[in-house]
Amino acid sequence: MKPAVTLVVVVPIGPTCCLEFILDTLASVQYYVHSSYAILIADDSQNPALAAAIKQQVPAATVLANAQRHGKGLGLYVSLCRAYQYALDTFNFEALLRLDTDALVMGHDPELPALALFQQDPTVGLAGRYVRGLHSPDDFGNVWDNRVAREVYTGIFRLTSRHFLRQPLINWRIRALILRANAPINQ
Repeated sequence: MKPAVTLVVVVPIGPTCCLEFILDTLASVQYYVHSSYAILIADDSQNPALAAAIKQQVPAATVLANAQRHGKGLGLYVSLCRAYQYALDTFNFEALLRLDTDALVMGHDPELPALALFQQDPTVGLAGRYVRGLHSPDDFGNVWDNRVAREVYTGIFRLTSRHFLRQPLINWRIRALILRANAPINQ
């Protein structure tokens, strides 16, 4: 029989992760999450001392070390897949929360809105912020600066891509600026 927990928290760590950041992230989970939970560390650091320090500071955490490093990009996904599979094989849980080591849980019971969302609509399999175009809605929370960052990024992308060249009014204005910049300087 699998142990039942409300939440499984998965934290991937790599070779450049700082122990203090990891411990801060785990301490924020322990302080703010009041539902039953299990902590899984997806360890791709290849550093046994780091894993031992985590186990010493947070004995309830399960450290899942990779036998070999799979590379920076791919290694993250291999580690996460192993952690997700371990969670499915080991626990009966209602939600899974993935946190980076530079993230902190802020505010009491942050898992409750997600659990309510999943209970309200059992067809929902994944909740979180996912950008779907320039005017993507914030489906899970209302974060103003997320929208601003998305619009700024998209604006910069338009200025640095061929999309910029397809805008005739901007081209007309830029042409005038370029001609003015190339004009001889009057002294």
